[in-house]
Amino acid sequence: MRGIKREKNMKYTEQIDERLFYNKSDLTQLAINYGTPLKITYLDLIKNKIENLKNIFDDAINEKKYSGKFIYLNANKANYSIETIGTSLIYSDGLETSSYNDLLLTIKIMKKNKAFIKKPIVCNGVKDQAYLDEIISLNKKGFDITCIIDNKKEYEYLNAKIINSKLKVGLRVHLTSLYSDEDAVTHDDRFGLIKRDFDFLVKEIKKNKKFILTTVHFHQRGFEFNEKKFFENFKIVFENFYVNTKKEISTLTNLNMGGGTPILLKDEFNYNSWANILLTRIQAICDEQKIATPNLVTENGKYTVKDSTVLIYEIIAQKCTDGKTPWYIINGSFFSGIAEYYEAGEEFVIEPINLLNNKMINVRLAGLTCDCDDIYYEKNGTIKMPMINDGEKLYIAVLGCGSYQDSMQGRGGVHHCLMSEEARIIFDLNGKAKLTNKLQNIKDIMKVLK
Repeated sequence: MRGIKREKNMKYTEQIDERLFYNKSDLTQLAINYGTPLKITYLDLIKNKIENLKNIFDDAINEKKYSGKFIYLNANKANYSIETIGTSLIYSDGLETSSYNDLLLTIKIMKKNKAFIKKPIVCNGVKDQAYLDEIISLNKKGFDITCIIDNKKEYEYLNAKIINSKLKVGLRVHLTSLYSDEDAVTHDDRFGLIKRDFDFLVKEIKKNKKFILTTVHFHQRGFEFNEKKFFENFKIVFENFYVNTKKEISTLTNLNMGGGTPILLKDEFNYNSWANILLTRIQAICDEQKIATPNLVTENGKYTVKDSTVLIYEIIAQKCTDGKTPWYIINGSFFSGIAEYYEAGEEFVIEPINLLNNKMINVRLAGLTCDCDDIYYEKNGTIKMPMINDGEKLYIAVLGCGSYQDSMQGRGGVHHCLMSEEARIIFDLNGKAKLTNKLQNIKDIMKVLK
């Protein structure tokens, strides 16, 4: 998989003299101080992303006198670091989980601070018995928990197990079943209820006192924000599912948009305009249908954490095989470092962080593993990097590594060709750096293999 476009002028980067700074920190000096490969996480960027989107929607709500609220949930699955989820929980309105283990981790983090206990938890994904049992148990204990029902069997199990209590639930729409074959975004989406099952469960829940239907949920798939497709999906779900259900069940108050929040790879997307258009369209439909405007719930994982992390490598070797374009070989592996690039085609930005005043030449990047696919370059078959003169060291940074890399890489595990996992530092909310993991050594690897 090649040819990922690299955007310039990331909003967190700044060149000072011959070095690249990220979030006001000197990446080259960090590489020298801590060694490489090095993964750096900035918790303040997580805070900033959450507060930015909440402020934008709150301003639009106030301006339009919109009667619903904006509810920001962090999708834990994007990054399971305790520090990351803990930071998200401080500033977001609640958390979204995707599995039984995810829910257990969420509760563990919440219990560290009693103020977090009252925040809502929205449980998504296909649910096995253990996941459903934990949802029922936590609901009885007083947690603000909503189970997003993905299929009829989940409803049947909950209905059989719930005794003397009420559970807040949502219904997930199977979005791609609403399109004709030629219009479908994908045929790989297995999640959610087709229209027939959705309508059946609305009728069941309406007469069942064990459940409080609060939410209609849809998931906007894809890594790239497509405004036209986003609003098409929104219109279909809102008009055909939310509006009709709201007229049947008054407790329905939330429209939950999973995924789909635009990612700022460049400084062009207008979040203010997006929020205003979305609220205007909801308001217009609700006025026409004579129903109250819903709370708008978003589950932001990639948006929240992607920009928070940078991965640094050193170029340790050069090799030219075609007589014109050299290979720059890093002291690590792209396979493990940016696994999402290979597994899901996710975009990354790769930049040199020092020697920026040197002559720029076309090169190709390669990992240290024995695999021919452990390489990176742009659509034209090369990537611009500084020429390395005798005695010089070049460091490069992969930006936007905060989402999904750890879970796909297998943190603390064994990696391709036994490559060592990078050292890690975290900048806390006060900007203080802490080394949380040293560079993995062969003894660490052997412990896992035993």
